[in-house]
Amino acid sequence: MQAAMQLGKIPVGSILAALEAEPPVKDRELTLAAKVLLIRWAGSDGNAASAWAWKNFRSGSGYGLWDEALREIGPAWAWHDAAGLHRWVMACQHVGMEEVSRDTAKASEKPILDFSQVSEICRWLAPEEPRLAFELLQTRNGYSSEDRLIGMDFNLTQVKEALEAFPDLDQSKPGVFRDSEIHAQRLLSRWQELDPEDFARSPYAHLHLANPYAASTRALVEWKTQAPAERAAAATRLIDALRNRDGIKTVDAWGELPVGAATMIQAGIGMIASSWATEDPVAASEWIESLPEAERASGYRVVAAAAAPRDLDLALLQAEKLPSASRMGAFVEAFDSWSKANPGKAPDATGWSEQRHAAWEDLKFLSE
Repeated sequence: MQAAMQLGKIPVGSILAALEAEPPVKDRELTLAAKVLLIRWAGSDGNAASAWAWKNFRSGSGYGLWDEALREIGPAWAWHDAAGLHRWVMACQHVGMEEVSRDTAKASEKPILDFSQVSEICRWLAPEEPRLAFELLQTRNGYSSEDRLIGMDFNLTQVKEALEAFPDLDQSKPGVFRDSEIHAQRLLSRWQELDPEDFARSPYAHLHLANPYAASTRALVEWKTQAPAERAAAATRLIDALRNRDGIKTVDAWGELPVGAATMIQAGIGMIASSWATEDPVAASEWIESLPEAERASGYRVVAAAAAPRDLDLALLQAEKLPSASRMGAFVEAFDSWSKANPGKAPDATGWSEQRHAAWEDLKFLSE
């Protein structure tokens, strides 16, 4: 406590000298002193704090201490200067969903933010400046399953502020949403939940909404009632039913489907695959391979996490089938799931590729 109080007394102008006076890293982690100083610096000058952290810790997305430093800097920066953080992200974010390589990071004097880091920053911005958070979400090329968490606990004022990020939403045709407006759909659903009468008086009352998760949850419940020999056929039948639901249309990367259908299909596949993989990883993965190629990613990641304790090699194989932007996240989930079930043990790495072995060792290093 005394040490923390002393750190709080250091003038902002002296923080850089304080950070460089003592090693900021101990036991492969940022020291408490470094974290406190970075938080204080970010509250005054987020640009300077992030530039120092990048210079000292950059080594590529998911590696080194850059991610850890950003998690100290970002929330403090969002609280004190949300608009400044938003401008910085717009200038630094990496185009596309693939990971930033170590070589690219080391060669760049300017911070580079990958897809997952921008998603995380959106969550930090959301409580302070909802509109800026959702403007930022729309600049990325792709979607994350974690995006749906942004705004779930918004109050009505925050919902309305967030919807300012979609200036032409009230001009949409009833029941028709572009793929880029998937976040707006969730905000409108939240508005309906908080105050249905107020929503009915809003400029968006003509837009029909649906809950994309209710039908997929019902599909999982029905699937669980099936005998093991019938589960593959039942899973396919239930997902087909989600694809063919009657209703209002939406235009997105999946083609013309009922409102929320893309989300509904992905949720249904993920729920069934996750539950199945805990009991029979092989059967679950075989079913995923029977799906259309565009839909398989919904299952690969959940199978990687759920199957790891029973069949680690199969789990990692599922992770490796994902695009590079999602692969590391699935690998992390498989690592965490296996390690929790096998504390203190080392996996049988017989036959592993060099890439798989290196990724596992990196995760082991970071977890120690």
